[in-house]
Amino acid sequence: MIVGGYRLELVDATTKQPFKEHLSATGECYVEVEPNAEYFIRLNTNTTNIKIKIDVDGVDLGYVINGASTFQDYTFGSWERKSGMSQMTALRFNLARLAQPGEGISEGQAVTGRVDMSVYELGPLTHIEEAKDYKSNASTALEQSFQTKTGGKKCIMSTQGTTTQVTKEASNKSVHYATGPLLQTVTLHYCTAAGLVLNKILSAPPREDEEAEMKLERPRKRVKPEKKSKSGDVKPDVLDLTNRKNPPETIDLT
Repeated sequence: MIVGGYRLELVDATTKQPFKEHLSATGECYVEVEPNAEYFIRLNTNTTNIKIKIDVDGVDLGYVINGASTFQDYTFGSWERKSGMSQMTALRFNLARLAQPGEGISEGQAVTGRVDMSVYELGPLTHIEEAKDYKSNASTALEQSFQTKTGGKKCIMSTQGTTTQVTKEASNKSVHYATGPLLQTVTLHYCTAAGLVLNKILSAPPREDEEAEMKLERPRKRVKPEKKSKSGDVKPDVLDLTNRKNPPETIDLT
């Protein structure tokens, strides 16, 4: 999804290949994902002097990235700093639990997760300090948010995964800047194929009764009767089904 010079994608944590995107009639971006897949959020932009904040399913990931230079294939996840090392952990797509008796079932927009990126102007330098060990509580907050959703296979949300990217930090200093005005927001919705159908992004597969109708015999070709060489009797009319087409394949979302 490219908005205002910012390319934001959800990519497979291992292959770094982006998940397939679909546009709704209103221009919103829906990413088609698979349960249990792990992912990173990837940003590319040539815009400089900006500050980036990411929210997943309404949960602040707990850190901001100051960009005095451009962002090239920069990946976001659950982040922590320890002993001068920076670790980014992937997130995981999870199916929501099934509703218990008396609980409502999520439908439409409620079955989708979302990733929101907020881009701010980088303000003036405020202070510099020694970099301290840090671990965001985003993984706990994501788990709590996930537990509020119901819907089973129709509903998908994010929790923390296991795939990590570990790098040594370039400096032992932590540089802080003021936050300027909001410049841009970019939103990605994500869901399974079933969620895309519920949100009317994809067409629903044929129902069983529709499928049965499609399997009804089509007009049949008549073959002219042949005369027997000796008795003169003719063969009864026969049905030629050699041109009958196979019934269409169906999509199983169960």
